[in-house]
Amino acid sequence: MNLKSFWEMILSWFKKNDTKPEVKLPDVKGHNACFLVANGSVRMMNILSPKLLYDNFKTYVNQQKELGANFVYLYTIDEKDGGWTPFSFYQGNSIGGTVDEAVVQDYQKRLQYIRDQNMGIVLWLRADDSPTFNKTARTQQLKYQADVVSYFDKYVSAYVVGLEADEYMNATTANDYAVELGKLTSKEIGIHQKPGKYDFVLQAGFDTLWYQYGFNKNASQIESDTKNVIAKIGGKKLYAAEYHLSSESEDAKKLGDAAMRGGASGTGNNRHV
Repeated sequence: MNLKSFWEMILSWFKKNDTKPEVKLPDVKGHNACFLVANGSVRMMNILSPKLLYDNFKTYVNQQKELGANFVYLYTIDEKDGGWTPFSFYQGNSIGGTVDEAVVQDYQKRLQYIRDQNMGIVLWLRADDSPTFNKTARTQQLKYQADVVSYFDKYVSAYVVGLEADEYMNATTANDYAVELGKLTSKEIGIHQKPGKYDFVLQAGFDTLWYQYGFNKNASQIESDTKNVIAKIGGKKLYAAEYHLSSESEDAKKLGDAAMRGGASGTGNNRHV
């Protein structure tokens, strides 16, 4: 073997073996999040917004972790549902158009910070109070989903097609978006509807229900409701996503505990962990 061939063999070996191990993402099953605090006046889902300074973003992440959260729920676009809106990673705060690379990099920096805290991430693709975004044509919606996966999938443990999705789309449209998203990612795909609703999850495109109970329910009602809905969704997992406006409260934790007793696979407004 001549010297050139020898070095080519050595370089080939390094190329084959110089692979970084894939980072294992946190399992969304069993997760706990705290996405609403202060009677709903602070929406933690909006903290990717560039309108929120990076240092303040870190403060909100750390606050959730101190409350007991091991997961963060995040919007990638939001027109007017809560603070620091509107925001988007497209130029002109649009959807499915020209990507703003600077905003994408800022999102990635923030997502990596969350992962560095050993916290998992669930991306919620649509907010209920985003009328312009949600009325955009299917072609742009699918481009948006593809862009989300392309730029952010490596940080994410699960997706939710939309919050209170039945306010702005029908079951067929929701399932279409879920099916198309499922062609791009292996992560769980879920749906969230108005209080007490769960019919969208019965469609084939969805893996999980992110259930909204409504507020002002007691622990017994939460536990019973959880059991009843689980019995009706064909073996799919139920995450108790929304049941209290103040995740920092003892009442919220008691309701989260009740949901877990009822068979929920995770909680969104805190529990005792």
